[in-house]
Amino acid sequence: MPENWKTYRLEDLGTVVTGKTPSSKHPEHFGDHLPFVTPTDFSDYHKNVSFASRYLSTEGIKHFKSKILPPGSVLVTCIGSQMGKVVVNKTEVLTNQQLNSIIPNKNADSDFLYYKLCSIHEQLRTMAGAGSTMPMLNKSDFGKIEIEIPEIEEQKSIASILSALDDRIELNLQMNKTLEEMAMALYKHWFVDFGPFQDGEFVDSELGEIPKGWEVKTLKDIGKVIDSLHKTPKYSDSGYPMVRVKDVKTGFLDLSNTLKVNEEVFNEFSKKYRPKKGDIIMTRVGTYGISSFVGNNHKFCLGQNTIVVISKNIDSCFLYTALNSSQIKKQIEEQVTGSTQKTISLKSIRELKFALPIDFQNDNMEKFVTQVTCWYNQGSLLCEENQTLTKLRDTLLPKLISGEVRVKDVEKTLSEVL
Repeated sequence: MPENWKTYRLEDLGTVVTGKTPSSKHPEHFGDHLPFVTPTDFSDYHKNVSFASRYLSTEGIKHFKSKILPPGSVLVTCIGSQMGKVVVNKTEVLTNQQLNSIIPNKNADSDFLYYKLCSIHEQLRTMAGAGSTMPMLNKSDFGKIEIEIPEIEEQKSIASILSALDDRIELNLQMNKTLEEMAMALYKHWFVDFGPFQDGEFVDSELGEIPKGWEVKTLKDIGKVIDSLHKTPKYSDSGYPMVRVKDVKTGFLDLSNTLKVNEEVFNEFSKKYRPKKGDIIMTRVGTYGISSFVGNNHKFCLGQNTIVVISKNIDSCFLYTALNSSQIKKQIEEQVTGSTQKTISLKSIRELKFALPIDFQNDNMEKFVTQVTCWYNQGSLLCEENQTLTKLRDTLLPKLISGEVRVKDVEKTLSEVL
């Protein structure tokens, strides 16, 4: 242990709180005032929490007053498949009982505590029985976990280094989200509301009225759809990324958290498809109809229940934007089957319908494509920067958080990157 570092139990570093779920008998406790955070929400977070998929009403806030966490608390999932994930809330929240949280006292900095708990992720999972059907770490055992930490000022210095990297990553993510929203808004204006063509003549089609000189095309007309193998692979500690349903999110494909497969498995799963920039990965089972854009020539293979869409005679940036439009999402929703496991068939995907100009290569379309391509190119650069920042953060984190490397040793490196 480094000099001046001490061992503490988590319960000695703050108040440990286990969340609670509002009863279904009191629907009035839900509303739109205060985020109600569950492990499901964690997939939408980077480090910080300020929103959730569900919210409490003012009545719910009053009822659960003793369980509401102040800003700067450290939230940890302590049950199930999301076990051991950590976030920090930036606004007051309530969590369900699957989370144990720490409201830090004067001996602990919340950001430092966040990084420290991230660094012992595997230890948390082991303590919870990660190999069991339902791994769980109760409040008492959670509070007794021991960690080594320095004095509060050094905690803040360490956290500031790592937070600077995470803040930049989060800013880039937000900028990318904004670029995506701009592309979607422009697509809606052109291809749903037909804004630039309102002065012209319109004709009937199976999608409703469309500008004269346009036609309805299916996805199989403008893109090639390739299915993945329907088998479960054997994963490895290292090797090539395999993209599964949970890895596909709107935006650029992010391979940083994928599971790995060895070369033999990779070659087997790559026989039907080798990725290239501009391809689109889509989910079709479970979390269905979500698309990721391949922004660079990454090397990966497709896991089961994913497909790839390759544009044939149309711009790939246009096609990606179209597949994420509300118009296409509605068509997908209408074609989904299954009760416990929602699925959209390959046939239904290939039959998705788009209204397009017969002459797609005209000057008007070129203006649209040029603009969205510019935005997606910016987004691709931001993604590349985030991959570099993430790698640096993941390299520095265990060394700083254990005292192996001191803050003064990495300040120059950080200034060069940021």
